[in-house]
Amino acid sequence: MVSLETVLNNLGTGVLGSYNCSVNGTIKKDSVNNIIVLINSGVNWLYSEFLLNKRKTTINLVEDVLEYSLNSTGNLIEVLNVFYEGSSLEFVALDNETIQVPANLIGSIEVEATYKPVDLELYSPSELDALDPSSVDIDLPVMYLKALYYYIAQQWTISFDTGAGVKSPFHVGNNFEQLLDKEVSRLKLKGYEADVSLDHNKFINNGFI
Repeated sequence: MVSLETVLNNLGTGVLGSYNCSVNGTIKKDSVNNIIVLINSGVNWLYSEFLLNKRKTTINLVEDVLEYSLNSTGNLIEVLNVFYEGSSLEFVALDNETIQVPANLIGSIEVEATYKPVDLELYSPSELDALDPSSVDIDLPVMYLKALYYYIAQQWTISFDTGAGVKSPFHVGNNFEQLLDKEVSRLKLKGYEADVSLDHNKFINNGFI
């Protein structure tokens, strides 16, 4: 968990410090809304790229009905597992929120599914106009902040920066896409994932060092 204020400060003094959205290490007020859009996008991208959050829901299976949708849970990226009485149940993912269960199930039973949710937006830019960035929390572990910063910098240079306001370009060969790819690979080797048994996000290491 990190505050929006911390993220904006780190961007201003770090990867965006040489771009026209920053003055003396501070993100310009007229650039904040665009950066909030990229923060929302970056956090959701990280949630889809990594297993940062898992949630559980119950599905009541009905005899002779094989297809079930989890769309009532809200936006989700994919169904991860289905369990019946503690044992994993085979299923076919028809799309990101619809599953097909085996035809040999007998009677009406209750199963538990774990799924990978899409994170909700931090805040819309219009809402942030009236908020104090120090009071807004971003639900992202600090170990993923570097990847978020590289993502935002990459997207900023593509979407918003015209090049005219660049004060001092980064050294030759500094490529945010390459830096992001390298950081993503490093994080995947670490093997962190969310513990679904907890209501809040607690991260455990899968055994990688």
